[in-house]
Parts: sequence; C-alpha cells; structure tokens
Amino acid sequence: MQRVVWLLAMLSLLVGCGSTRVLTVSEVWGKAEAFEGKLIRVRGRAHFSTVPYVGLTGCIPAGNGRIDVVGRLDLFDENAPDPAYYSGKQPLPRIQVSDASLQCKGDTCQVTCMPFDPEEARVFELVGTLRVDTQGGKQELVLENVDLKESRRLAEEKLEPIPTGTFRYVFP
Repeated sequence: MQRVVWLLAMLSLLVGCGSTRVLTVSEVWGKAEAFEGKLIRVRGRAHFSTVPYVGLTGCIPAGNGRIDVVGRLDLFDENAPDPAYYSGKQPLPRIQVSDASLQCKGDTCQVTCMPFDPEEARVFELVGTLRVDTQGGKQELVLENVDLKESRRLAEEKLEPIPTGTFRYVFP
C-alpha cells in the first residue's frame, strides 16, 4: 500500500512539473534572468500599435514615398493603466511579442498580420520562449516562438483557442 501511495505522489509531482504556470507580466519582469531561454505562459492585456504610428501620417498613395510600417504587439499587466494614455514617470512593465511570432507588415495605407489577429482579444495568454534583450541601454523582454496551439485568448470571460489566418487592417 505504501508503494502505491508513493507512486501516486511521484506521478502527481511529475504531472505538476509538466504544466506551465500562468505568469503575469510583472512576475516575468521580476525574475527575467531566471526565465530567459525558458518556455513560459504569460497572461496580459494586449496593446497593438504600428511603428511609425499611422495616425500621424495617414494613407500616402502608392508612388508618393509610401512609408513602410510594422505592427507590434505588447503585453501589459491586466490591471495596468492603458499604455496609450499612460503618462507616469516609470515605464509600464511590458513584454513584446517577437516579429517572427506575429508578422505584421505593410505601409501607411494597410498592414497585414499573421498568423493571428493582434486585436482579436484584449487579453492573451501566450506560451513562448522568453528572450531578455538590451536596446539603447534599457532591458526589454521579448516572447519568441509563440506556440499558438497552447496559447489562448480571453473572450467573454472564457479562455479559448486563438483563431489563426491572415488579417488585414486598412487605414484611412
């Protein structure tokens, strides 16, 4: 009987080790070095933006020096202020989804994104590998190799799979 109890205890420990704990953006920032290069599951509020910001340029028709635009998806803590309106002294902790995991490219008239729609949900729970990077002397966290089969979106208070495909945004 003791062997059965011991085997069950070991099995439950192994099963627990196989699952990836859901982390907040702040938790990842707090232990970034420990998570670097590891597969993590991070949940955060999505903020999609373009670089450069299309709202400043508007659509420039073809042949008139059209500007290349890249779409970018950042995750913030769910309870953090909206980064579009945040004017605090300290930057908000954020994790950028790598360009290879979310491919959003275009120009000032339209951007095409794949393999998922970055504006599909306000909250994503993404599974990927964390990379710690330094840009301009500042540390940045990037989530690479996002596994969309293991990732989820929050829709109507339920976590569900993220639809995949090619998504197009047309700017005025």
